[in-house]
Amino acid sequence: MVTDLRNKAMPLLRYRMNDHGLMSWERCSCGYEGPTLLPLGGRSSDYIILPSLQQISPYLITTNIEHIDGLIQYQIDQNSITGIIARTVWESPPNAAQLNQVHHAIDDILDGSMSISIEVCDAISVEENGKLKVVKRSVELRQA
Repeated sequence: MVTDLRNKAMPLLRYRMNDHGLMSWERCSCGYEGPTLLPLGGRSSDYIILPSLQQISPYLITTNIEHIDGLIQYQIDQNSITGIIARTVWESPPNAAQLNQVHHAIDDILDGSMSISIEVCDAISVEENGKLKVVKRSVELRQA
């Protein structure tokens, strides 16, 4: 957890959210000689693991799905080595063409190697840290 209390205009209070950072003890260009936090390396994300055990970056899926008209929010959940659940929230009830777009956007990345079910939801639950994990694995899979 990191809190920057030197920002007098708006101290930004942080809480545990699985971000990654790296401490540095190098002297800052401003003259500060204490510990500093190097630029954040990003938020932890789950990779999709195909039945072949190949890892697929979550960003391949998110960039392929986020442009679909009417789709407000989504979550891709790998619930087995061969299965994906796509939870979706829409501006208005989706039609078959919109649901097919979601299916094809995911299937294009997974190359037909996994079953995909699409759930239409009113809302998607956040994780314990209060954040929505857009791509997650609800099953533990080991890499060879």
